[in-house]
Amino acid sequence: MVARLRLSFSAGESSADLAAEMDRYFTSEEISKRAQTMHGRRTIFREAGVMLEMADYAERHGGAEVAPLVARLRSHAMAIRMETLRARMRLG
Repeated sequence: MVARLRLSFSAGESSADLAAEMDRYFTSEEISKRAQTMHGRRTIFREAGVMLEMADYAERHGGAEVAPLVARLRSHAMAIRMETLRARMRLG
């Protein structure tokens, strides 16, 4: 699942490292910039779906220690979904 996000994340890194990388990659500015084109909207919309899938998996198989990561994943995914919807509505 992580590989489908196209992040520079190696398998040996911790979930905290993944969360930090996602925080850098999925900033509000970056989401808005990528939502300017149809290709960008499609790509980040798909990535948001992967993030929701990851959150569901972590919630099912992780303990309380993954709750902050799950919340961040869902937050990033929802921000992406909302921005792509707004961009789509603006562009027609």
